Amino acid sequence: MRHVGTVTHRMLQQIAHEGLDEWQEQPASIEAALSSRAAAIRAALMSEGVAAARLAEATALVMQAVRNTLSDERGRWLLAPRSTAASEMEMSAEVAGTLRRVKLDRTFVEPDGTRWIADFKITRIQGGSQEAFLDEQCAKYRPDLDRYRAALELRGEHNIKLGLYFPLQRAWREL
Repeated sequence: MRHVGTVTHRMLQQIAHEGLDEWQEQPASIEAALSSRAAAIRAALMSEGVAAARLAEATALVMQAVRNTLSDERGRWLLAPRSTAASEMEMSAEVAGTLRRVKLDRTFVEPDGTRWIADFKITRIQGGSQEAFLDEQCAKYRPDLDRYRAALELRGEHNIKLGLYFPLQRAWREL
């Protein structure tokens, strides 16, 4: 799943960088854009080391994650163009006495001054309810998001909100 996540993150970063124009909300438009990139997705997965026997499944998962994100209002909000937005933003900061290198999947400032940090999680539910799964994921990743917030606060940022977006479930959780 790690390789699927890596390639999905790259795709979402590229879409955010290029803009949503080519990726209209209509399913046919999204499908056409995804189909034209299927070979590139497959090649990216191969370069990440996905075995040939798992390549079709991995490609389908990346395409599903991107499809879900682009057909979801919250997903499109996260990727919308903003002058303050950054994807896969790397930074270093001393957090709790330790120098940390962090990478923010997506961050931007809304017109009201709220800084958002959104982390994309490409995970599948392995049994149980979706709500229980999402609660567990929030607890698991909260320390990472708190580190990201701390790193931005050291740069003088305030009014920071955190969220997890799950493309395979089309689910969002604000922390």
